[in-house]
Amino acid sequence: MKYNILNSWTIGSISNYLFQDVMNRKDVSMRYIYDLSAIQDIQLLKRIYFFVNNRRPKNREKRIGKMIDRIIADRSGDTAALMTNEMLCYLREEHLRKLQDNGIKLVLVLIDPIAAEYDTASAAREMMKKVSFDLVMSFDPADCAEYGFEYCNSIYSVIAEKKDCVIKYDICYMGNIKDRFHFIRKLLKAAKANNAELLLRLAGCSPEEMAELPEEVSLKHVLRYDQIIDLTQESNCIFDMTQSGQTGVTYRYYEAIVYNRKLLTNNRAIAALPYYDSRYIRFYDSVEDIDWEWVKCREPVDFGYKGDFSPVKLLEMVERKLNNKS
Repeated sequence: MKYNILNSWTIGSISNYLFQDVMNRKDVSMRYIYDLSAIQDIQLLKRIYFFVNNRRPKNREKRIGKMIDRIIADRSGDTAALMTNEMLCYLREEHLRKLQDNGIKLVLVLIDPIAAEYDTASAAREMMKKVSFDLVMSFDPADCAEYGFEYCNSIYSVIAEKKDCVIKYDICYMGNIKDRFHFIRKLLKAAKANNAELLLRLAGCSPEEMAELPEEVSLKHVLRYDQIIDLTQESNCIFDMTQSGQTGVTYRYYEAIVYNRKLLTNNRAIAALPYYDSRYIRFYDSVEDIDWEWVKCREPVDFGYKGDFSPVKLLEMVERKLNNKS
């Protein structure tokens, strides 16, 4: 099986990090709309994105068309086009139908809950009404049960692992504020009262929320995922807030397992997962549930990770599933 992994940008996209383990394989071709490898400034990337999508939309359409044509020209034997729902924000029905008409299997890997209020989830919902994918995979057990998706672990490649990393923070949380402001404010107060060093970086804060938070907490610029991982590895414990209604785990779970950090989470479904270890993973329902002495205690953590989340395993599963349908 030959795999074409469709992506938007060479930088600034979470999918680039997720598929890192398989990027150099001979049976894998990474396909990008925009190759901006020389750019390291994600803010500059955002300005470029605005320009090409809002000022010159025909430019993007032309690039996508060329990408689709290259996939078709390079096909050999059994060929699949694999994409996360992030990519569906860029593609149209005609692009996917052209691939199918040329014998290329379509594989969708959902990295968000299907009902999430994200543009990426909305794009997936709309596209699945129009196009019949050969295989749809999801990390969320409830979505799999309701919609008949194939369950798979979230894709995760180990990136930028720091050996003998110095721990600077007791606990960290980096993410979107969403509807979590009041909880975050209580968390800040509790950490301070318990002399715990909390690394907190939040995106999407309103001006009113920013005024009530320490200056360094609210992100003026989006961090690249490799920067987030660097900071995560400098923390003793990772704080996880799974959104209401989500049954699959967030990337905080994978980060804890892969980089051997404690995990404090509100997702009790994790207790049924293979890597659960009560020494390193604890649960909370409210800020009052947090055992700050456990959070602060420096001790060796080893989940014994065996590479289960790697996209290598995902591609093996894709090939089995597609072959069974043939």
